[in-house]
Amino acid sequence: MIVLHRVVWVPGSFEIGLVAEKLGKSRKYQAILCIGAVIRGDTSHYDAVANSAASGVLSAGLNSGVPCIFGVLTYDDMEQALN
Repeated sequence: MIVLHRVVWVPGSFEIGLVAEKLGKSRKYQAILCIGAVIRGDTSHYDAVANSAASGVLSAGLNSGVPCIFGVLTYDDMEQALN
């Protein structure tokens, strides 16, 4: 059975890849659109989170065999993200 659409929330962009892979391996979806945001803020972990999100989505697609589309955007601050 193919599900037309479903929204799944995750705690943060870092977890997107893990959930995408689980969904892909369920064989219920033809593709998974991974949407999220990483906001630079005042901490130094911005680059690590953004890179991990990208790697996680890539791995999810490769490991599940289901296309996982990367839609995680990066912003300098909350104002930019909201705009």
